[in-house]
Amino acid sequence: MHLSVLLNGKLRGMGRESRCEVLATRHVHAEGDADIYSDLRILSGPPDWPNGDYVAELGVLRARAQRLESLWLIDEILAPE
Repeated sequence: MHLSVLLNGKLRGMGRESRCEVLATRHVHAEGDADIYSDLRILSGPPDWPNGDYVAELGVLRARAQRLESLWLIDEILAPE
């Protein structure tokens, strides 16, 4: 089963921290298997932060994020720490 979910989290980097919202597809698996997330898109992030690399922390998920001009992008999901 595939579900669209809204994840609340934090963007961190360059000495900054702010809340964000990310839309993702959650792939629900059989009992005992971990759910998988894909197609992450930042819906709301700070509009005035400089271009650069950041990390989106979304509960158990971490993703590499990037601000490029007026866009927030997710580069990849990171392995758990």
